[in-house]
Amino acid sequence: DGLRFDLGVDVPGRIQVVGFDDIEQAGWAAYDLTTVRQDIEEQCALTLGLLIHRLEEPRTPLQTRLLTLTPVLRGTTRTPT
Repeated sequence: DGLRFDLGVDVPGRIQVVGFDDIEQAGWAAYDLTTVRQDIEEQCALTLGLLIHRLEEPRTPLQTRLLTLTPVLRGTTRTPT
């Protein structure tokens, strides 16, 4: 809103905006915000599993996990050409 209405910036013509978490309001016509969708259940299950493992094996090295993000393309980004 600030870019479009307060500053008059052309979104997505001049700048493209991407949000995260794909909350319901992102899909409302007033916002039409491109976002990425994250699987919350997968994140929670993975986190709990790692925490339980850490409690059982405190010397376990730090671990990094990569999770899939799903793009949800809407009106704040241009369609790739």
